[in-house]
Amino acid sequence: MRQAQPDNAATLRVPFGLRDGRMWSPRQVANGLACGCTCPACGSPLQARNQGTKRRAYFAHHSDHTCSGAYESAIHRMAKQLICERPRLTLPAWNGTEDMPNPPTATDVRGGKLLGHRVDYPSRTVQLRKARAEASIADYRPDVLAEDEDGELLIEIRVSHAVTDLKTRNVQSEGRRMVEIDLSGVTAQQAEDPAVFEALVLDTPRNRSWISCPPATEAWRAARDALAVRLAARNRKIADNQERRNELARLKAQKEQEREIWLDQKKAELREPHVDDLRYLLRVTRPESITEKYAALQQRDEGKADTLLAMIPEILHPVLRSSGGPAWAYQAHYLLWQAAMYLHFIDGKPVGHPVSRMELGRWLRATYGVDPTLWRLFMTQWQGRKEAQRLGRKKWSLFVWYFTEAENRAIPNFFKCVDGFVTRLVGTGVLELDPEPGGDLVVAATPGDGSPTRDRKLLPTPPHIDPLLATGVDSYIDRWISHSKLGVGIVRERVAKGSPTYRVWFNDARWRTVWLGNPESGEWKLLGERDTSDQAPSFPDLGGPQSGR
Repeated sequence: MRQAQPDNAATLRVPFGLRDGRMWSPRQVANGLACGCTCPACGSPLQARNQGTKRRAYFAHHSDHTCSGAYESAIHRMAKQLICERPRLTLPAWNGTEDMPNPPTATDVRGGKLLGHRVDYPSRTVQLRKARAEASIADYRPDVLAEDEDGELLIEIRVSHAVTDLKTRNVQSEGRRMVEIDLSGVTAQQAEDPAVFEALVLDTPRNRSWISCPPATEAWRAARDALAVRLAARNRKIADNQERRNELARLKAQKEQEREIWLDQKKAELREPHVDDLRYLLRVTRPESITEKYAALQQRDEGKADTLLAMIPEILHPVLRSSGGPAWAYQAHYLLWQAAMYLHFIDGKPVGHPVSRMELGRWLRATYGVDPTLWRLFMTQWQGRKEAQRLGRKKWSLFVWYFTEAENRAIPNFFKCVDGFVTRLVGTGVLELDPEPGGDLVVAATPGDGSPTRDRKLLPTPPHIDPLLATGVDSYIDRWISHSKLGVGIVRERVAKGSPTYRVWFNDARWRTVWLGNPESGEWKLLGERDTSDQAPSFPDLGGPQSGR
């Protein structure tokens, strides 16, 4: 609170006067010099000015002179008198001090804060006994020495000077209770109103504080000690947890190290069967090696390829003369095998005839062959991905972990060549995706024809009659049919005149007897077992190893 200051006329106005050793308010005495009061500071006579009810009553010095301590002395002596004469006093709450925060706090080794138990010492009004002003006790002379239900109570009135630090330390060290009532902010209007002033001295809890309160400080120290026990337990727990984490980290690092050693050993073990193949891979996949391989294949196969290309419409030549993927990994130039593949699987086939990329790849590898070393490496990648997918991992890359990235990238993907060839044929309109469930591709139209794809039919649409009886020519001969397992087959001969059974040569080098049903439904079925008694039929020379060249 701010220091008490009187109004502008404070040097003349005094709130209380002294007479016969007692403080009086202006309304309690006669008016003027008849009041018989003197200044509590300088001892000069005072005049009571208490006439009328509209203006507040006050005292003034009879002689016109300055008395700087009159106001403060009057406040101080009147407060002590009220405490001694009234049986009550409101004591403040104890809310801690700068050195004793309430509740007590602590910080653990990680910087976390802990709060202790808050000391609950609220404000209360007590009844005083034996209240005496300026009474001495030991080395102290408090403004008021009193007793309440808890025993001795020292009371200090602060008007201009607070309790000194030395006095505070002494009182606290001796365990005495001391409260300070701060009246430094009392105004002249408050002092000249008896009821307001009495309430400020006796009843207002906000203008007083504890200088020393042993019960509260003892409770605080008990809360601090309990907090210290909690803090020690927490720090031990933190240390134990850190020790466990360190141990787990050590074990994890050890396991990772052991795993790294195991992986290195496993990697070396898995790479061992492929060491020679990988050396070969890095040698043949050099740009100059690939260029030499293409040149050698072209020099060997260009004549055969030109022969086959002459049998194919020129509109398809740009498709057949380009290639995608590592075509150099096959044992024939792509000009040859692409032209041969077209003639074998697409040329002359009816619209809607099925084409399988899987069958194309198998035929290409069986007819012209692949580099066996590169194929082994590619199959290692392929089987590695299948195994990973079988174990539930979402793996689409063909890379295997025990090959280096450079080695994985260098291994040719044999399927890309066929996929690229099919994609280019689809772009020309020769092939299209099969609309049937589970299908792959179908012949779309003759190159340059532009005719739309019709419904997929395996046999001609006319009614089923015996062509030999009508014209002497069997129009079923050289028709193509397809089987999910046997692949594509060509009808070569009729078993007997007028019979609906035929002998079919499938492209996996086997004869089968089939029954041809109603041509409108495209129905047919296999009859009997595999027949190997006859030789294979003759096919156009496609330039592969089976051609006899």
